[in-house]
Amino acid sequence: MSKTSFVFYIILLTLISFNSAKKLDYVPKADYIQPWFCEYWTVEQWESHITKMISAGYNELIIQGSIDIKQTAIEIFYNSAFFRLEAKNKKLELHDFSDMYEKIFTAIKNINKPFYISMGLTTFYEWNTRSISDPEFYKIILKYEKYCIKEILSSELFKTNRKYISSFYSVYEMYDFNLPDDYDSETWYISDKEKAWANYFNDIIKYIETFSDVEIPLFFSPYHSAYYNPSNETEYRIWRNFFSIAKFREIDAIAPQDHFGFKNGEYNEQDAKICKEHLLAIQKACKKYSKAQFWINNEIFTKDYATADFSRVKKQFEINEELKPAKVISFSFSHYGVGHEPFYTEYLDYVN
Repeated sequence: MSKTSFVFYIILLTLISFNSAKKLDYVPKADYIQPWFCEYWTVEQWESHITKMISAGYNELIIQGSIDIKQTAIEIFYNSAFFRLEAKNKKLELHDFSDMYEKIFTAIKNINKPFYISMGLTTFYEWNTRSISDPEFYKIILKYEKYCIKEILSSELFKTNRKYISSFYSVYEMYDFNLPDDYDSETWYISDKEKAWANYFNDIIKYIETFSDVEIPLFFSPYHSAYYNPSNETEYRIWRNFFSIAKFREIDAIAPQDHFGFKNGEYNEQDAKICKEHLLAIQKACKKYSKAQFWINNEIFTKDYATADFSRVKKQFEINEELKPAKVISFSFSHYGVGHEPFYTEYLDYVN
């Protein structure tokens, strides 16, 4: 090989390496896992799962909820005195998985590689049937969120493992606002639900800040309801109005779900165009009217709740590259990636 050819070869390899690194900036680094899926896991099972996540380029798990309030039971995933008493007073069953976080932190320490946990707050069964703009319901969910935050931030569990905890996650996620017929006008109409949801975040952030010795981010991940599919202009105005009330900090984030999960497993250009434009509308409103970071939540499942084709997921990553979010998360490599072939191997080949 001549000297000129050798130099050209080195430059080519460098460019390939640079482009690959650039692409990997916009693949998911954090992933959701729902407690029902892992509530009985041992430390060894957590070690196995986290090791697989690290192999796929992840460095964080988002535990979707720390308290799950069901119609007939309350499930606790940390040692909660308040929710134990709440179950007793309301004559609900108590499902006690209060050692789950301890097992997770033990697994992380055993692996001894950089890995973090985002702690979901409360999951409440009535969220899908009652409106946050109902003052009585607002009081209930705010009370539960505050007790969850207080117990976690005051616990030895939190203090001992603080360096492994990246953020709090607000589980409430639907934004199917009831819009008037003339909503796409230029007026700054703000629905009761928008106001209530924005003020809910304000109340949560204010409460977190009463713990003066702790600074912890809060993020949420909204999605498009099946009954809600506005124009891009309306989408922008909804989030403009929302962000004009919600006083997020620079450490907080919005991570809209990219909506591919309600599509087919194969890539469809028209679907992708709609999803991308909606993300752009939210990003534009966030950038102009909020201090919050803009993230993207890649959905790697299909409308039939199966694993998507990896060829479709790669297209989702390409949209990430175009929008350049501050962070990419996913729902859910833990559920639809690990153990699902050929997707799992294709994913590892792509990120490695």
